[in-house]
Amino acid sequence: MKDRTAHEENSGPAPQPHAFVNRYDTTNTRLMCFSGAGFNDKAHAAAADPAVRLIDLATLYGQVSMTAGGGRPVP
Repeated sequence: MKDRTAHEENSGPAPQPHAFVNRYDTTNTRLMCFSGAGFNDKAHAAAADPAVRLIDLATLYGQVSMTAGGGRPVP
């Protein structure tokens, strides 16, 4: 029998792999935030990440082109 460290003894059994691991490819998943009242500065700052998209009412209803960089219209 292998000698166990104090950490191994206190940590309990090893976690079991989740049944859905590797079931879905979420590589291109994006966080999309919708608002009818606009977005605050923190939301715009978070939208600097290309994985975050802010969608306001004008964008949702096609009144402006899709936005990039935090919900601001693309020139």
